[in-house]
Amino acid sequence: MKTREEFIKSVFAKAEKRKAEETAAAAAGIGAKSAPASRRKRFKIAGGIAAAAACVMIAVGSSGVLDKIIAGTFEPSGEFVALPMVDAPYDANAGDVSENDMNAAENNNVNASGDVKETGGKAGNEAGDLTAETPATHELCDDDWGAVPSKSITHSGAYDSYLYGGEQMQNVSVEIFKQAASSKKNSMVSPISVIMAMGMVENGAAGDTKTQMEKTFGMKTDDMNVWVKEWSAAQESKSDNRKTKINIANAFWYNEAAGFKPDAAYKKLLKKSFDAKIKGGNFDDATVNQINKWVDKQTDGMIKKLVDRLNPSDMTVLANAVAFQDKWAEPYEKFQVKKENFTLENGKKKKMNMMYSTEDTFLRDKLATGFTKPYQSGYRFVAILPNEGISVKEYLAQMDGDSFAAFLNSGEEAAVHAVMPSFKSEYSTDAMVSILKKMGIKDVFSSADADLSKMGTANGENLFVSDIIHKTFIEVDREGTKAAAVTGVFVKATSMPVPLNEYTVRLDRPYIYAIIDENTQIPVFMGTMVGV
Repeated sequence: MKTREEFIKSVFAKAEKRKAEETAAAAAGIGAKSAPASRRKRFKIAGGIAAAAACVMIAVGSSGVLDKIIAGTFEPSGEFVALPMVDAPYDANAGDVSENDMNAAENNNVNASGDVKETGGKAGNEAGDLTAETPATHELCDDDWGAVPSKSITHSGAYDSYLYGGEQMQNVSVEIFKQAASSKKNSMVSPISVIMAMGMVENGAAGDTKTQMEKTFGMKTDDMNVWVKEWSAAQESKSDNRKTKINIANAFWYNEAAGFKPDAAYKKLLKKSFDAKIKGGNFDDATVNQINKWVDKQTDGMIKKLVDRLNPSDMTVLANAVAFQDKWAEPYEKFQVKKENFTLENGKKKKMNMMYSTEDTFLRDKLATGFTKPYQSGYRFVAILPNEGISVKEYLAQMDGDSFAAFLNSGEEAAVHAVMPSFKSEYSTDAMVSILKKMGIKDVFSSADADLSKMGTANGENLFVSDIIHKTFIEVDREGTKAAAVTGVFVKATSMPVPLNEYTVRLDRPYIYAIIDENTQIPVFMGTMVGV
């Protein structure tokens, strides 16, 4: 995944190249070749979403030339508020830096190559506030490129942490999926659901238990809390247009009958960073019903229940639920759906409804091809089809966060004749404990070594995570996609011891898919479709 600085450099490089091509064409007397209509209609927007964090969005026009820069802030509600702008066309010749330009660059924290030089930018305080102690301020003057904001653009340290956290979460997400995915049956996990549920556990951890979790998730607990809060707010803000619905919910139940006393600071933190529902109970049938009703409601009925019964030794249940519903940007018409064969992993054929469309982004690496299909707002379906002769299992074996990011960033603007099946799938796994152990989180699952002392007390007994249940549901049809996930973490107590080319991608054999947030490229869901 490109850094902010790398992306800005690439934008200018493309602009310079396009300007040179137009200049050469004009000198030859043939005029500048107009872009295809399909490209003229499209605009690429690059930027970040971080509620209450300042940001800059770079808008690249259909010609590939930098059109303007939009500055503004994201309110706590997730709404972007633009600062007053002065439009100024981009001139590729501005790359010739004069002495005056050099002075202006120095005065405005911009170096001679046009890169922004940051000053300050500390992370937010331990309470999770987004205001940095020393914000990084980037002043832009009238001689600088793009549209000029009427005042300085300030990046908070929390904003940088948000982008860095996104990269870490993408790496962890892919590893969780890689370990949990099945090549023998349809499988799907929501890595972000697992991360959020375990993030609540991490806030109750101390000592080596906490250190292992911080190392595995790639960031300090306080940074994760800020990231979780801002990412959740950014996702749920996409539901405001009523076209997309995404619900992220967290809850914490504790066993009053067994004498568990939750730590007051822990409860306050769960409420602040995770917006968690907190409720005590007797952990009897009534509590089971409460948990399952919560799951049913938060997943819009896609997942009916999490547990059948609770044990007397269960002290707490920490749960995360994610529900997603969105329509395709261009839904399939009935004539675009045909009954055709899907080839199973074992070579057998199965009749399925195959949906035909033309998409505009082609993806590939050495082992697979694929495409992306946009939903109506802020999400994309990503298809990864291993090359002929390479199984889903073999592709997953070499997959990691870097290769997934590279695959997403390989996008070529093209006419992709895409074929994919409509399907419905449910999946559950109890392997998350062993998966997280492989990833380096071990002590929290040990009755002897776990330190969850910040979570609360249970009559002097030691707390440890005994089980993790993860359930998912997905339905993909010609209208769009519905998907949901729930993760339950059970804590027990025990005594101490550009369209130039055309491609066709037919998803008529086993493949891998993901539903990603476009801005951070974090997979909300990842799955395998093998047809059985």
